[in-house]
Amino acid sequence: MRFYNPVEINQSKGVRQKIILLCNKKKLLVVCSKSFYKRSYKDKHLLELFKKSSCIFEHNFSPNPSLEEIHYLNQKYSKIDLDFILGIGGGSAMDVAKILSIGIPAYQNEISIHQLISNADFFKEINKIDTLLVPTTAGTGSEVTPFATVWDYSENLKLSLCNEKMYAVKTYIDNDFLKNIPLEIALSTGLDALNQAFESIWNKNANTITTQYAIKAINLSLKNLNSLENINRSQKLREDLMSASLFSGIA
Repeated sequence: MRFYNPVEINQSKGVRQKIILLCNKKKLLVVCSKSFYKRSYKDKHLLELFKKSSCIFEHNFSPNPSLEEIHYLNQKYSKIDLDFILGIGGGSAMDVAKILSIGIPAYQNEISIHQLISNADFFKEINKIDTLLVPTTAGTGSEVTPFATVWDYSENLKLSLCNEKMYAVKTYIDNDFLKNIPLEIALSTGLDALNQAFESIWNKNANTITTQYAIKAINLSLKNLNSLENINRSQKLREDLMSASLFSGIA
């Protein structure tokens, strides 16, 4: 049996403040969606990030990021000395953050994303950029996985990157990101977490540890998915849904 997950998990109230403190005097690339970038101006804590000259915001990528977009971003930031990358948002934003954490140094070493996908030995030549991941939906569990997806639209292919170097250093889970989330997004992401948990049980690599996490995720999902109309009012409901997503990601 093999189980390994090196991500430091911080799940509590007030993680926004912790993020701000962690970013103090650091050169930081913040990867987020365009919609989250706009909403952040209304968050009094995250607004502090916008005031820091050391923070660079990047949101010019599609919900299903393409190889061309990733290549452009790798090139764009290849001459900037980053202390770390902060991926904040749904699965796509966190995936892009993970890809850039190895893609930028790979570009500096003249290694392409295609080479990383086809031959894991190329990862040995890369000194990754540390990542911090902050999920704002409860569906993917991407904050605790070494996986990321990118699309090759010229060949109509969905490609996956996976390597232990793509694990985040830390994840910060704030249940209140689910406040005011649209009901349809809460439902679709909640079902994603449930689906992932079931898939992990019948995966050929499943073991007693992953199965325990999957069962926790399934129980929390089934217990709470029928109550999503209360998500804006119930702290416990938000906590359970975030935990279900986290456990499914670990599984």
